Amino acid sequence: MKKTSVITLLLSSLLLQAYDSSDTDLNSRSNKFLVEDIGGVTTTNYDESIDGDFGDRLAPTMLSLMTESDRFIGIVGGADFDDCFQFAIVDEEVSQIILESFIVSGGNISSRFTIYTGTPPDDIALGDVVSINIFESEIGMNLLSDAGSLTPGTYTLCIIENTEGQEYQLVLVSNPSDTIFVDGFETDPTPK
Repeated sequence: MKKTSVITLLLSSLLLQAYDSSDTDLNSRSNKFLVEDIGGVTTTNYDESIDGDFGDRLAPTMLSLMTESDRFIGIVGGADFDDCFQFAIVDEEVSQIILESFIVSGGNISSRFTIYTGTPPDDIALGDVVSINIFESEIGMNLLSDAGSLTPGTYTLCIIENTEGQEYQLVLVSNPSDTIFVDGFETDPTPK
């Protein structure tokens, strides 16, 4: 068993022992430890409560990934129908996007999570890389589990919601890329 897995199990055990039934934020806090364990130090790259609203699909907020693990925090819904940000991956790949926290409101149970290559089309609900609904039950999960890693390129990530007040935290975990491009074509990095 890896050292990081042992640390994760110990932290989870300690958190469960300290569980207070009136503490509704326990799930979010425990997953924060899991995310930091995966990617080293997690840096909050963008927090809407400090940095202002994310852009929408027509004018996504342009961001750079800063560390191995970048946290993005926002509230979406109602008049603020979509939170979108665009980022470029150059010399690494984003291997995981962890749903660190998701708090629903107004009787709603899910929000739409989409990733596009480049800029989204008019139909924002249909991401060409990932297009799924996210639920509270997916806190701590990798939202790229079916799509695989995001390799070098430009991407736009959007959270879409009609019901006001959906709070979320996402962590993008970057690793050095195993993808090698020769003359614009992906090649197998494994020597034969």
